[in-house]
Amino acid sequence: MRANKKRYRFIPFLSIGGIAVLFFTLLVFPAYAQEVSGFARVLGLPVNDTRLIVLRILQGVWIITTLIGITVAVLGFVRLRSAREDEDLGAEASAKRNLILGAMIAVIGLVLFGVITIIYSRIAQSYTKETPPPFKAADISQPIYFGEYQSKQSRIETHYPARDEKNIPRNVKILITFREAIRANSIRAEDGTLISSSIRLYQISPTPTPDGLSVPANVTVSDDSKTVVISPINLLGIPDATSLYGVTLMSSVLTSGGESLFGNTGGYSWQFEVSGLVDNEPPRITHVFPTIPLQDQELSVARNALVQITFSEALDPSLVSGEKISVQDLETGALIAGTILVGNQYRTVTFVPRELCGTNNCKEPVYCFPEKGGRYQVSLKAATLAQQRTQESPHRAAYPYNGIVDAAGNSLDGGGKNGADRNGKADGPPADNFVWTFTIIKNLEVTPPSIESVNPRRDGTKVDVTAPIDITFSKYMDLNSLHQSSIYLSNDVSYWVESEQDATSTRTHARIQHDPLKKDQLYQPEVRASARDVYQNCYNPCTGPSPQVR
Repeated sequence: MRANKKRYRFIPFLSIGGIAVLFFTLLVFPAYAQEVSGFARVLGLPVNDTRLIVLRILQGVWIITTLIGITVAVLGFVRLRSAREDEDLGAEASAKRNLILGAMIAVIGLVLFGVITIIYSRIAQSYTKETPPPFKAADISQPIYFGEYQSKQSRIETHYPARDEKNIPRNVKILITFREAIRANSIRAEDGTLISSSIRLYQISPTPTPDGLSVPANVTVSDDSKTVVISPINLLGIPDATSLYGVTLMSSVLTSGGESLFGNTGGYSWQFEVSGLVDNEPPRITHVFPTIPLQDQELSVARNALVQITFSEALDPSLVSGEKISVQDLETGALIAGTILVGNQYRTVTFVPRELCGTNNCKEPVYCFPEKGGRYQVSLKAATLAQQRTQESPHRAAYPYNGIVDAAGNSLDGGGKNGADRNGKADGPPADNFVWTFTIIKNLEVTPPSIESVNPRRDGTKVDVTAPIDITFSKYMDLNSLHQSSIYLSNDVSYWVESEQDATSTRTHARIQHDPLKKDQLYQPEVRASARDVYQNCYNPCTGPSPQVR
């Protein structure tokens, strides 16, 4: 009997040892939660938390221990039956000991596996709720995807305000464009207000919005269900002082097919700084293509040209439509059918004619003005001003808007024909409708664009980790084609692209704005063939310098 007791003496030590390792894991290892990668990804963890990694390993250890115990017990049972049939008392006693030993090991393994699984679940749940961990002013400099959906830049095309943008006016609207259509009723209630469990707009400082609540706001969704405009009912922030605001998109945002946009536990967050001022400046036009000549002579362009208008600030994209922007054949009086697109951080509007006329150097379809050519006129309609305006908002448009307005609701300062009467204030239609004309010729312009210069230079070293990356193209580019899909930086840093046409030449400057780069790491920005010029020609990736920096 004493020998049997010695045989099982290790069982209590096994149990105590397992529990000791468990509590050592929970108490000693800090809760470092980072974006899932490496070993944590192999283990199927939601985040890189040291505690979860150790607990997952312990789960494996105890399930293997349980299987070993079951195996020993089964072998003992088989030996016990055989010994009884042979009437071998010594073998029978040995088989009983093995059966009991295996059963005890299996029970202890199952109990400890269950305890570890419960603790693992409790810790993991803190990362898989639909709302992310609360932000502090010191740790919100990085936009984050959270939960099971970690891949950056994959679900959102762009948003305004941009990440960490400062000096945002108190009367701003939040603009978000997704890469695929969403269900409007997953973000907008029946009364048109924001559903805070799907998209949360909240103040971080100085007076944090209570957890789970959102700043009251109305929501509009574009016709293609890809762009969302969030209009706060009250002014954001406080007068004459800065405030920090955050936006969180959660797993309740659904695609048009009814699936969660970010996965069951994923989402996206970013923040911006609101000034204590109200935007009372009307938007103005900074560049058009076809360009307006200095003299009265009209510019002649090939029939595969796009019409492009760039503004001084972000527009309300839900209002940019054929009713506000039109292209007319001056010979016949007919309106030209086409598609209107908004891009370049909501600052550029592009009109694409609808007549298919061939393919470009990437074998993509090209759309043209009628082959006959002729003179055409582009008209932009300013919004009617509100009857009751204050000194703080003298250019505020009447709602619902019937013309072009910026993201703060100010009407366009168009200035009439060629913008000649622009005066720095919004006068409403017809005085501030913007009009210009150009001539279409029958030819096609098929010369692809190239890159003339990049900054930082190729193979540059000791580059400022916060400095933007500048790319100069040889031609006017379609600014709406310059974005994260056509200009690629890296998977390990969040970035966005801003572009503008050169005021003194026919070049285009694209700028990659980004979060701080990692020091001593090689980056090789890539401009892809989906970058196109204003004649719809693809960029040839084999031309021009490739910006490779460290």
